[in-house]
Amino acid sequence: MAQIPFDKQALLTVLQNLVSINSINPTLVEGGAGESEISAYVLQTFEQMGLNSRQDEAAPGRPNVIGRLEGAGGGPSLILNGHLDTVGVEGMEIDPFDPVVREGRLYGRGSLDMKGGIACFIAATQAILAAGVKLKGDLILACTVDEEYESIGMDRLKSQIQATAGIITEPSGLEIVIAHKGFSWIEIETRGKAVHGSMHDVGVDAIVHMGKMLRELEKLNESFYATVAHKLLGRPTIHASLIGGGIGLSTYPDRCVLKVERRNLPHETGEDVQNEIDAILAHLRREDANFEASGRVFFTQPGADLPQDIPLVQILSKNLEGQTSTKSEFKGWAAWPEAGLLTAAGIPTVLFGPNGHDPHAPIEYVEVDSLMLCTSVLVDTIIEYCGRVW
Repeated sequence: MAQIPFDKQALLTVLQNLVSINSINPTLVEGGAGESEISAYVLQTFEQMGLNSRQDEAAPGRPNVIGRLEGAGGGPSLILNGHLDTVGVEGMEIDPFDPVVREGRLYGRGSLDMKGGIACFIAATQAILAAGVKLKGDLILACTVDEEYESIGMDRLKSQIQATAGIITEPSGLEIVIAHKGFSWIEIETRGKAVHGSMHDVGVDAIVHMGKMLRELEKLNESFYATVAHKLLGRPTIHASLIGGGIGLSTYPDRCVLKVERRNLPHETGEDVQNEIDAILAHLRREDANFEASGRVFFTQPGADLPQDIPLVQILSKNLEGQTSTKSEFKGWAAWPEAGLLTAAGIPTVLFGPNGHDPHAPIEYVEVDSLMLCTSVLVDTIIEYCGRVW
């Protein structure tokens, strides 16, 4: 059990309030409500807790919320983070904003991803405050916008916050995630020559040329990537996401555009990916004098790979094992969370959060028992990591 108790009903009330607020990412889904209302609710909650609190706009009408519990000094600082935005609700089989509790599960959009995790660190901080525990190091609570699209909230936060380490309470299934992949988005354009379809000796087919590029990407997946592995993350991957081109049925296409996503291992950068694409294009040009194409990496997010022996990881692991009597195993995520951005900014950050069912699915829920265990572990971890004034 936690060193100090926390209010379980208050935790559920905060989570139900969070889920009942529509915070669909407006960049991801046209007409989405955005994070303004939920940010205001979190700010009010932080202020009622007595935290030094403020909002900070990452974009107009899209404010991050930051609350700080000042430490007495002499201890490391810890940031607890979660994102306020959600994906859309089209096709959901439940009322997305009616956070009912049924058979040990709390339902609703964002209940798992990741308002449940936010409720956990709010409840853990409330418990520490209610018990009158004075920490040595600062405790920072940060709720950010736009994680589900381009992470503009975290991009802004990471330049404003200093901390020794961080925990993002993404729904990790009560596992400690110390590594995750990054990704790159790539645009490739092949160029042809548009003429009448009967003029085969003049026309150059940009779409057929893109087929050559697709074959090379397939070779990467089947051969080279299979030889590169990370102990927790496996191999990199690449897939074709979007393609378009052509003018009409009776015309040679002068242009074809392919958009590709590559899932990168933590040590791989956007520059590495660009070099890989450039090498493929150079190879195809050598094979075919008529092959004309360009490729660019237009967006990259970093992966993360933390050592198992850093203090936060060890403390978190010890407290989880102490409350479950099961040895914790460190995990990796193929998906991309924002831990990589904080880690790259010098704040080594792990993932630890509750369990539930598919966060982007027609039915989303978080398991109530996992909320309680997550909060209990966070209470102990915050006190031990930041240090307690006796």
